[in-house]
Amino acid sequence: MYRVPMGSDALYREAMGLPDDERATLAVRRLVSVDEPAVDDSVESYTAWLRDIEQRLDALASGEDPGGDWDDVYKDLVAEYNVE
Repeated sequence: MYRVPMGSDALYREAMGLPDDERATLAVRRLVSVDEPAVDDSVESYTAWLRDIEQRLDALASGEDPGGDWDDVYKDLVAEYNVE
C-alpha cells in the first residue's frame, strides 16, 4: 500500500516492474474498475466474463497460450480499427 500519492507515470513504472502474471491480474482488476455496465449486466454474465478472463490468464501463465508479439497485435488493432 502506498503512503504517498503517486503520479500516473510513477505508478505505471512501478506496475511495469511486476512479474507478468501480476501485471496481467492488475490489468484485469483495473479494467473492471472503470468498465461501464454492459447491456447484460446480470450476475451470470459477469461471472461468465470473469471465468473467461481467469481461464485466459491461466493459459498465459502456464504457457499453454504464449500470447502474441506486441508489434503484430498492435498492427492488427490499427488495421482493424483504422487508428494509430
